[in-house]
Amino acid sequence: MPVLDLIAWGLLVVWAILLCGGLLFGKSPAQHQLMPTWIWMTSSAVLALLAWYGYLLARLGTDTAGYAIGIAGGITMGLLGDLFLARQPAPIRRSRYAPQTREALMSNRMLVGLSAFALSNLLYIGAIAQYGDGFGGMRWLVLVLWLVFGTLAGRVILFRTRRRDPLWVSVAVGYTLLLCATVGFATGLALTAPLFGVLAAGAVIFLVRDLILVAELFAGWRLPFSGDTVWLLCAPGQALIVASIWSALQDFA
Repeated sequence: MPVLDLIAWGLLVVWAILLCGGLLFGKSPAQHQLMPTWIWMTSSAVLALLAWYGYLLARLGTDTAGYAIGIAGGITMGLLGDLFLARQPAPIRRSRYAPQTREALMSNRMLVGLSAFALSNLLYIGAIAQYGDGFGGMRWLVLVLWLVFGTLAGRVILFRTRRRDPLWVSVAVGYTLLLCATVGFATGLALTAPLFGVLAAGAVIFLVRDLILVAELFAGWRLPFSGDTVWLLCAPGQALIVASIWSALQDFA
């Protein structure tokens, strides 16, 4: 487990207070979540701030700095994705929009949000790939196994999706494979450097969270309080991924 400094722990405490306070005292009118969206976004922003603070601790020009900026950039892009896919898009649901216009706006928000998430995963992959002594046979094997899992999961989403448009089918399958590639890279690094176990755990949690999100968007699932479920998976997943910056700082030391 990486050792965090006092400032990092302080930011984590603020994040935890926001998360717990939003769940305990939130009064969001939406049926799919209790936590108000502004608390959701604020807690995510605190984690992004923590990630960039970790980058400032790294020595410029080192693998650690490259890793930290990739993770911080990925967390920031994830925050932007959450902003676009946040629940309660009030301007879209107002009656002045025709149903077709609302659907078009929601589709645009989905594409932009998922694009931000995809870029987030690419930044994670880039950060992990450039770190360490390169890829050995075990790391490649783990990556292939996760991609096989992603292919199977993508086929399930393809079979269940209500959006028969080839564009949406491609997005669903491609995004699922990208998620599994991120987990594969993270798991492979953790096998060679145990300090990065937090990274692998966070990536797996994120995979579960995003598979639920993809199932909602493409297969039409709608679970009670699904917004809170997604966030309760997203928040610790993000926190563990950010904590891996301190794994890199300790590994470098």
